[in-house]
Amino acid sequence: MKRVKLLLVLLTLVISCSNEEDSILLQPKDEINFTIQKLNSDNNYISKPSKVVVAQKMSSWSQSPNDKIHLVREAYYNVTLENGEQIMLGLYFSKANVERNLLHINDTKKGHYWSYKSLDKEINNFYKGCAIRILINNTNAYFVEHQNKSAKVISVTATQVLGKNKNVLNLEFSGKATGFYDPNGTEQEFYLLTNGSFKGIIE
Repeated sequence: MKRVKLLLVLLTLVISCSNEEDSILLQPKDEINFTIQKLNSDNNYISKPSKVVVAQKMSSWSQSPNDKIHLVREAYYNVTLENGEQIMLGLYFSKANVERNLLHINDTKKGHYWSYKSLDKEINNFYKGCAIRILINNTNAYFVEHQNKSAKVISVTATQVLGKNKNVLNLEFSGKATGFYDPNGTEQEFYLLTNGSFKGIIE
């Protein structure tokens, strides 16, 4: 009887450890939702995402003349809409004049990787006050500092992926995405984004 109980205890521990390992090793799936309206074109529409696929994620840094660091994080997604149209959605975050002593910096041939030394430092020194752009097809964008355009960081939480610490960003956004050289949306197509939400890893 004692042997049976011991085997049951060991089996429970094995299952528990296995589940814990799975939760650490699995890459969380990014969640993106929004309503998009295309206007001032020959193909106006209103739709929502039906399929979202990660295209590319990048982190980079550069050193300013004052020896402070300029940080960038970007994520791009191929989005198939419910009406069959396809767009690319980009999320772009940047922060200037960051103190180097807050960061782990690694310059490699593949680019410039960086991370903050703690989650609190990243929240307070990057996501609070960073510039955010929402891009559509890399031709239309909006900057959240402008009127009638908003993006709000709801939360940032820590997780592990393949043994590495990662931060999960929860973001809400909405606004008018116009062409870079047509900020009023009078000369070319533009997009209205409403009820936008993102939850995932930007790195």
